[in-house]
Amino acid sequence: MEKTGVLVIAYGARETAMVDVLNRSLKYKVELFIADKQRNPFNVEKAAKHVVIPDLNVEAICKFAEANKADIDFAIVGPEKPIIEGVRDQIEKRTGIPVICPKK
Repeated sequence: MEKTGVLVIAYGARETAMVDVLNRSLKYKVELFIADKQRNPFNVEKAAKHVVIPDLNVEAICKFAEANKADIDFAIVGPEKPIIEGVRDQIEKRTGIPVICPKK
C-alpha cells in the first residue's frame, strides 16, 4: 500500500469529516499532519503529528508545514480564515507543497 502524507488545516466538524474519509482510504496509507484550531480528540488520535493553532495564524501553519514538508504530499484547507489570509500562496511558495483550496 502506497503511503501519502496530507496536511489538513482544521477548524471543526467539516475537517474532522475530511480526516475520517482520508483515513479510510483503501488504496493509500494516509499519514495525517493536522494544524487544528483546537485539540480535537478524533484528530489527535488519527494524526501522525497534530498541532493546535488557536487563531489559525498563517505564519504558524507555514512553520508546521515547513517542519514536516519531507513527509507531506499535499495539503487541504477547510476553514475560510486561513484561505482569505493567503495560506495556500504562502505554503506553496515556502514549501512547494500543493494546496487544495482557493488562492487569496
